[in-house]
Amino acid sequence: MYNSDETHGNMSTVEWECTEVWQTTGSDAPSTRQGPAADFIEIHVRLHRKNGWYVENVVGPTVLLVIISWAAFFINRAAAPARVALSIICYLTLSNLSNSVLALLPKISYDVRLLLFITRSKILVFLSILEYALANLLMRVEKRVEAAAKEVANEPTSTSGPVAAETNKVHLEMVASGEVLPSRESSFASLANFVKRPSKLRGVRASNVSAMKKRLNGIDRVLTNSRGQLYFRDQHLDIVCRWTYLMVYAVFVGLFFG
Repeated sequence: MYNSDETHGNMSTVEWECTEVWQTTGSDAPSTRQGPAADFIEIHVRLHRKNGWYVENVVGPTVLLVIISWAAFFINRAAAPARVALSIICYLTLSNLSNSVLALLPKISYDVRLLLFITRSKILVFLSILEYALANLLMRVEKRVEAAAKEVANEPTSTSGPVAAETNKVHLEMVASGEVLPSRESSFASLANFVKRPSKLRGVRASNVSAMKKRLNGIDRVLTNSRGQLYFRDQHLDIVCRWTYLMVYAVFVGLFFG
């Protein structure tokens, strides 16, 4: 009687679907209440929430907004307004979706899976904003390092002294061994031979890096290695985040709904 399709349809609503109705019978023991024992009938109803509306209007847009924020990693790092605006718009839209879901719920103190999904998606979008802030910082550091290197390269060098003497000595050795031509212009054009040959010229280059670092600030000096280059550049950060961002979110969605 109770588990008929007609009963299930009558007890279902737009948001809830009745899947099962059953009854239990029994009698109260005298120890549980005052007075004699009495027979009773309990009606049990099992309801299932229809999640089609939430999947179409909340879960789907949330996933699309995270993918849109991922597309910001393919925008030129120099286009700061475009990248920042794209990530912030996605974050604010997710906040609006979260508030819409909260408006449909009573003031409960326990966690709701749908709200957890939106919140963790917001955290990932927020991390994309932080990533661009760090990439922009590295980009500005790289410009300052390049400017300092250019200043050192444009400084007038003396034709006398220990540096010039060491350079001339190595040049004469390479001429004697036949590695370069006697002409000074052609010898210095053979830069590959200088790099391959172990000599004190590398010490001269190291001194240039040291002079360059003296022109840098604290964080710029820390991020610059012994060759005068950054340990980790802004394009490296973009490439790493470009692929890990989407993979982390795909794993999260799979574990969350799996």
